[in-house]
Amino acid sequence: MTPTSYFTVICRMKSTYLSWKDALKEMEIVVATELKRHPNIIHMLEAFREAQQLYMVFEFMQCNLYQLMKERATKRFSEDETRSISGQVLYGLQYLHEKGFFHRDLKPENILCNGTEVVKIADFGQARLIRSRPPYTEYVSTRWYRAPELVLSSRVYSVGVDIWAIGCIVAEIVTLRPLFDGSTAADQLFKIVKLLGTPKREEWPQGYEMADRIKMSFPPGFERQKMSLFIKPASSQCEEVIVSALQYNPQARPSAKAVRMKSYFGKKRKPYSNPSQTTVWLVSVSSNAILFKIFSGEEVMGSKQRRNFNMEETTASRSSKAENRSPAQRSAKRTLRVRSLIAFTKADLARTYGNDIPTFHPHHRTKPTTVPSTDGTIRTDQPAFKARQLIHHRQSERP
Repeated sequence: MTPTSYFTVICRMKSTYLSWKDALKEMEIVVATELKRHPNIIHMLEAFREAQQLYMVFEFMQCNLYQLMKERATKRFSEDETRSISGQVLYGLQYLHEKGFFHRDLKPENILCNGTEVVKIADFGQARLIRSRPPYTEYVSTRWYRAPELVLSSRVYSVGVDIWAIGCIVAEIVTLRPLFDGSTAADQLFKIVKLLGTPKREEWPQGYEMADRIKMSFPPGFERQKMSLFIKPASSQCEEVIVSALQYNPQARPSAKAVRMKSYFGKKRKPYSNPSQTTVWLVSVSSNAILFKIFSGEEVMGSKQRRNFNMEETTASRSSKAENRSPAQRSAKRTLRVRSLIAFTKADLARTYGNDIPTFHPHHRTKPTTVPSTDGTIRTDQPAFKARQLIHHRQSERP
């Protein structure tokens, strides 16, 4: 049987984690354990800790939305492409909010794409539980996509900051340029007011209180401009989506579900994408690999191999004493032979892709420590992964 295969990317976190318990507090892992598989949320396949470093394995995506827009240069997206991208982001965001999280750092760089057909929200390092109590960190989100309450350094906010960011992102998809590209917090506020007009005190009294507290003020005398002049050639229905999201008062902004119900997205609001992928059983790294091609363990491993693999996994996770062993003892105890992974070198990728070799996405930061490989069999001295309890998709997923 020809095995199913796909690329993955490994992300190494910058922080150090003295124990697995500390690693479990990382928001990327918290979100991954709480969310079920969703077509518009990046899927974490595996997580493990080695030498106080946390590694996370994600499905591979070709680029981010910023790169996709940059490649277009002056060739704008069609109405259908704009609708597809924004609809998928909203669908993923609706699911995230319904599961009790808000993202806090939505921007084109944190939206991953395989063309315009498959779009997924990524990077949940700044995410927080909706039910958690303020105050939150005041410096979150990237300035150009920061809601007015964040520009005014509020520490009490919620899902409305994500909706504001969506409005900015949809406008940027249409025009291929940021809607509010402020250079400082004051400049950001000025550019917002210049387009949306000076807010009335009765419209958003909390905003004036925030501004007074940090000794800032809304630029006076500005009238609201017609959004259609700034987002050409967007349709009136697309304009309605953007305007509804860009409200000063967070309470006036609609939910992600309400935005998806607008006429712009039509009557059919089923998932935009549903790629089928199989479960990753084990991951290693080759010294000169820049991508990783993983085969489904269910299809590649024989029954004896699977039994030995499960035995190794059970042995590794059963006893907490393993954490107290020396590195040499752990290495001798848990050295694994992995036949379900082929690491592609640059030469391999060049033969496959020609000059269009895929590269690591900036979201995934740096590659983990390298491990030498030998003919066809990759040998790793990494411990058997203690993150097995995090992975809910143990069985092979079939279309």
